[in-house]
Amino acid sequence: MRLLRSSEDVFPPLALVCAWHYLGKPQLIVEVGRDRVDGIRMGQRFIPTDAPGRLLINYLGPPKTFPHFSISDILNGKLPRGTFTDKIVLVGATAAGIHDVHTTPLSAAYPGAEIHATVIDNILTQHFLTTPKWSKLYGLLAIIILGALMGLALPRVGNVKGLLYATGLCTVYIIIAYWMFVHTRVWLNIVYPLLVLSMTYLGHTFNSMVQQLQGAFRDLQVSEQKYRGLFADIDLLHPLAFQVQQVFLIHHHTGLLLLHVAADPVTIHDPDLISSMLIAIQDFMQDSFRIAADTGPETFQIGGFTVWVEKDALAVLAAVIHGIPPQTVRTLLQQTLATIHQEHAEALGAFTGDATPFATSRPLLEACLVAETAQPTSQALPRLWQRLVCLVSVPRWSIRSRRQAKQC
Repeated sequence: MRLLRSSEDVFPPLALVCAWHYLGKPQLIVEVGRDRVDGIRMGQRFIPTDAPGRLLINYLGPPKTFPHFSISDILNGKLPRGTFTDKIVLVGATAAGIHDVHTTPLSAAYPGAEIHATVIDNILTQHFLTTPKWSKLYGLLAIIILGALMGLALPRVGNVKGLLYATGLCTVYIIIAYWMFVHTRVWLNIVYPLLVLSMTYLGHTFNSMVQQLQGAFRDLQVSEQKYRGLFADIDLLHPLAFQVQQVFLIHHHTGLLLLHVAADPVTIHDPDLISSMLIAIQDFMQDSFRIAADTGPETFQIGGFTVWVEKDALAVLAAVIHGIPPQTVRTLLQQTLATIHQEHAEALGAFTGDATPFATSRPLLEACLVAETAQPTSQALPRLWQRLVCLVSVPRWSIRSRRQAKQC
C-alpha cells in the first residue's frame, strides 16, 4: 500500500480511501517519528506501519474469505435487495488469467481485490500485525539469553544431551513467538535468536571434536614413546651376536658380479660397485702380502664389517658380516661355493657377461644370510619387566593412568 503523487496532489491507497469514506471522512494525519514513520491517524483510529511506512497485512483466511458475487448476477438483478446495504463493495477481477493475483502466506494465487478487502477489514476492526519498538529489544535479549544458556549448559551436559537441550530451547521460543503472534498480533523475530542458538551448539560441538582429536594425538604420541622404549629394551635383551648381511657371487677371472642377496634389501645401494671394490681390495692384499691367488680363504675389515671371501678356480663367494661370526659360517660358505661350482662349472668356464644362468643359485646364497642373537644382559631384564608390569597395570584413558604412564 503506497501513496501516489501527481504534481501537487497526493493519492492515498484504495483501501485507505474506502475506509476513510466509510467512516465519514475523518481527519487523516501521517505521524512521523524522529527517523521513521510511526503510522496514520484516521480520526480516532490509528494504523501502525513500519519505518518506511508499510502496513503488515493480517490475512483472515484463504481466497474467498470475503463474499464474492458475479457482476453478471448484479446486472441481471439476480441478487436480493439490500445485499450491499451499508457495505463496502470492491469491483475487481478474480480470474487467474487476468493476472491480478498475488502470492501470500495463505495462498500462491490470492486475488488483488481481496487483498484490498483484507486491508479495509484490518482498518475497521483495528486488528493489525505490529512490530513495536520493544520487539527489537526483545530480539536482542533473546539472542543474548539463548546464547548464554547454551554456552553454560553445553560444557556440562555434553553434545548429545546438548542437542536435546538446544531443541527444547528452540521449541519454547517458537511457542512464545507463536502465542504472541496469535493472541497479541505482534510479529517477533525468530530467525536471529534461533540462528545464534544453532551456531552456539555447532561451534561448541566442533570445538569439542577438535579437543578430542588433540587428546587422541597426544595419547598416541605418549603410547609411541612408551612402546619405543619397550622395543628398545627388547633389543637390549636380544642383541645380534653376528649377522651375514650380504653375499656376493663373483666371476673369478673377470671380477663381474653374478648374483647378490641381502638380509635387508632397503640398505642395498650398488651391488656391482661393492663387488668391484671387494675384488680390488682382494687384489691389493694379494699384491701387498704376496698371497697366492688360489690359496685358502681370506678375511679383511671394511669399516665395522668383516668380509669373508671363499674362492675356487671359477668363482668367488664374499660375505659381508656384522659382528663376530663362528667358524660354522665359514664352513657354510665353502659348501655353498662347492655346490655352485658343481652346478654351474660349464657356465662359469664359458662366461661372457650374461649372469642369467646363475639366478637358480639364489636360494643357496639366501641360505647363507644367517644371524645369531647374544644372551640377554642381567641389567636389561629388571628394566623390561618393570615396563611390562607398568603397561599391563595402567589403564589407558584415565587422568591418573596418564600420570602413571609418564612415570613409567
